[in-house]
Amino acid sequence: MTGPSLDNLPPEILDIIVDMIEDEDGWDEYPTDELLNMRETCRLLERACHKRFLLYFHEWVIDLEKDPELSITKAVLTSHVHAAAINKITFVYKINRPGLWKIAPLLHEVFSTLASFNRKLVLVFDPFADFEAEDDIHTGEVVLFINQILVFAATSKLAIGSIHVRARRQDWDKRYVRLRHHRLSMEEPHRTFAKVDHGTILVQINGLLMTERHRSDTKSPRLLVAKYPGKGEVSFNYRKGCLKIRNLQTFQWHEFRYWIKALECSELQIKGCNLNPKDLFRVLAYSKSNDHPIRRISITDTLLFKETSRDDGAGLKTSMRDLIAAITPYKCQLERVHLANIRGDKGCLIMLEAEGEQELQVLLRRLAHGVVHVEATHRARMATRATQT
Repeated sequence: MTGPSLDNLPPEILDIIVDMIEDEDGWDEYPTDELLNMRETCRLLERACHKRFLLYFHEWVIDLEKDPELSITKAVLTSHVHAAAINKITFVYKINRPGLWKIAPLLHEVFSTLASFNRKLVLVFDPFADFEAEDDIHTGEVVLFINQILVFAATSKLAIGSIHVRARRQDWDKRYVRLRHHRLSMEEPHRTFAKVDHGTILVQINGLLMTERHRSDTKSPRLLVAKYPGKGEVSFNYRKGCLKIRNLQTFQWHEFRYWIKALECSELQIKGCNLNPKDLFRVLAYSKSNDHPIRRISITDTLLFKETSRDDGAGLKTSMRDLIAAITPYKCQLERVHLANIRGDKGCLIMLEAEGEQELQVLLRRLAHGVVHVEATHRARMATRATQT
């Protein structure tokens, strides 16, 4: 009778074992020693570790403070398998890094190698990674850093599908400031990276992308995304003219007002957000003044607030009428409005949808007079009947 063997275990069990060993200490920037040792144990475990091993290359982080000569990145790119696993290239901004023009040949070599795979990558920028020097980082320095990398990528003919710019991990934190007496302290809200404006960075990148689109529409990145880690995002699709806002607070929405103002937007989608209707009114006004009026609006799973604030939890909710008041002045330019699961201080809007100017005017008139639940119930019944048939 033969004893237990790894060969008798199904591949799914081996995958679970590898994941459990790797997840003990959390996700790291590079493969752990445990994973590397398991890969060298036998061919069976090497195959079991391969999928997990390649995940480390899915998003490749370039930190020029840790790797000023790009030696680690170049070593990874010598393997066709490892290089082919890279989908994202993330550049973290650090003050103590070499000047990009000094390492221009190295960046050109890296980008040219990636370009040889003939596929579009996601380019990610993280301006808020250098916590030790957060008070010394300025918006202009970050913008210059990003612009230079985009220039190197363009001259190397690197195909970029989308550009992501990460936001602060926390918009506001509470620093404990000790007073003279050791037992006394006070809390004061503190903006992390106070001299870096996320919205201005997006405005500058948008200007570059708009210029690039006028030169070569097919080669320019399709998406520009402002990413809040673990929270939500704001993304704009340049080809479809669609602006999407997901899971953001009123303050975060307000932070991007100048970027949104510069967009040629025809469709707006808001989901899972805290929304001040005045901000929606401004977006519609911006689009009309830019001769690119928004034609389609979709707002779902959203809370309405009276003011734009750092803390929506303590804010006052507003009524559905304020939302309708924000939309009504622009009803002539709208072709479709979809509203679902929107909550204010006076009830919840389940689902409403209107297409065409005439239907939209009737809908807005009813909503303005408070006929919300009747219309919502009617739509719900129509949807139920359509499902049953």
